[in-house]
Order: sequence, then structure tokens, then C-alpha cells
Amino acid sequence: MNRSLLILRTAEAAARTAQKAEALGFVPTTGVLWQALPLASTPSQRQACTEHWLAHLARYPDAPVLLTSGNGVSALKALLGASEPLAEALASRWAFLVGTATAEALRGIQFSKTFTAAGDGAGLARLVLSQLPEGKVAIHLCGTLRADEPSLTLTKNGWQVVPVPLYEMRPASRLPQSAQAFLADSQADERYILLLSAQAVRVFAGLLEQESRQKYRLAGIVVLVPSESVARTVRDLLAGFSVRQTEEFH
Repeated sequence: MNRSLLILRTAEAAARTAQKAEALGFVPTTGVLWQALPLASTPSQRQACTEHWLAHLARYPDAPVLLTSGNGVSALKALLGASEPLAEALASRWAFLVGTATAEALRGIQFSKTFTAAGDGAGLARLVLSQLPEGKVAIHLCGTLRADEPSLTLTKNGWQVVPVPLYEMRPASRLPQSAQAFLADSQADERYILLLSAQAVRVFAGLLEQESRQKYRLAGIVVLVPSESVARTVRDLLAGFSVRQTEEFH
């Protein structure tokens, strides 16, 4: 049986996910949905960003660090390469991550303890609450655009979440050619699209809206997502698509 999977991520993440998809028996097609661009791309910017973050760490000496994507890890590694004090400050912190892919990307960065949540930001928040019931502040290394979680659940439980943006996600201006070809071709026995966040669903839905849906063969396509919250976004924005939860790719 031919199971075709469209992977819409950043270029590097899509390539990594394609290898995993092949091992799971899919025939992968990759498309660049957006680019992850670090906010600190020059030495002076990295210095300013590092000083800003060190100030947060000094102000909240017991706050754990939250990482919800590999993009944040990549931006973090760039800062750590130029700041020994930052590396030393993180070595005494607890880190909470979303997904095994983020945990794998974190290798080489020293934290006191690391915890990995399956699913999404809400799952990460629940993990934090289970491990630190007396905690009150967390530092979220994130992008300039952030999902509601994990902040929503944590703040409802009396926490303060301090965002430290390290990168921005710049969406594609049109649906990638590879995605257009995938949507127009119904030769595969089964077709799937992998979207790993609510933001990814919104970007894809917006790009699809720019196109003439009549030229695509959308019947029977299943959108694979990591959590129920992302599934709800698919149901809201991608009428006609089926949706299924899976943790195999996160």
C-alpha cells in the first residue's frame, strides 16, 4: 500500500522528519511552510540578547526554562556559543521540552534536569505543574509569535510565564510547488499531511485559501497532528479534511 505524506515545516525540520517518515513506511514529500530566523544574527545583537536573558535569569533564580520547538534550541545554541556565563547559568536550571525532536536537538546543552512532554504546550504545562507544584515563574524561550500554551494553563494555575523571544517564524508567501503537486495527485492509496502546531495549520489554511481548491483532489486526505488542540484548529479551518492524532513525528 502506498502511503504518501506531505511534510510542511522549515526546510531542515522537514528533511529530518522525512527520514523518520520513510522508516515508518511513508513516501514523504517535503514543503517549506516557513523559515525560522534568529533575532540575534550579528555579534552585537547576540550580545544584547544574551545580556537581556541573563538579566531574566538573575531576576528569577529558580525559574525553569521552557522550550517548545527545535527552532528555539537552534537559536539558543547560537547564543551559548558566544557566552560562557549564559552556559553556566543554564547548567543549574531545569528545562521542560515538548517532543522528542526538541529533546534530541537539545543534546550538548547542559541543564540540571530535563523533562520531555509528549503532545503540545498544554501537555508541557501539565508536566511543569506535576514536577514543580510550588513553582511560580517560568522562562519560555520562544518565537515572536507564540501559541496560547503553555502560558494559558500555567497562568490559570497562578504562574507567571516570562517570554524570551529568540527567533521569528516567517511564513511562505504561497503554497510550495511540492505541496501543490501533492494535493493535485490522488494516485497514492492513502494521503496524509503533517502539521505539528496550530500556527502551522493556520499558515497552511491561509495559503490554501489563496489557491483555487477546485484544481486539487482533497477527498480522503488525513491531516496528522500531535494533539487535540491542534486537531480542533484543523476542524475549524480545514473543512473537508479528516484529522488524526499521532505522536510519531513530534
